[in-house]
Amino acid sequence: MPEINLPQYRLENGLYAFYLLNEYLFSVETVAVLFDKREGILHKHGCPRVVEKQYQRFRDALSTEAALKLPLAQEMRDDLTIVQGKFKIEELNRILQITGYARKFYTELFSANQQDATSNR
Repeated sequence: MPEINLPQYRLENGLYAFYLLNEYLFSVETVAVLFDKREGILHKHGCPRVVEKQYQRFRDALSTEAALKLPLAQEMRDDLTIVQGKFKIEELNRILQITGYARKFYTELFSANQQDATSNR
């Protein structure tokens, strides 16, 4: 059976190391994930600074006068979401490997944060 080489993060020396086709590409202390929260489609992941720049490029492109004439441009812009932090490797890899998983991840993360905020009152 052929080996499947899915994109994945691995924890190495306290850093998130990213591999594609079993080739090391980069490491970061924290990971940022850019996706649309409606469909959970992943747009970018990795270094928070780089992901933030991509987020801003997308928002700017969807905010032009021409783009805003398109029926869904504002919704698309408003659905762009970034989460950043130190996440469980299994969850992070599911975001990369399962189309739409970012939506489930975000929903659970938001729900857990809401519960933490409520319990800390």
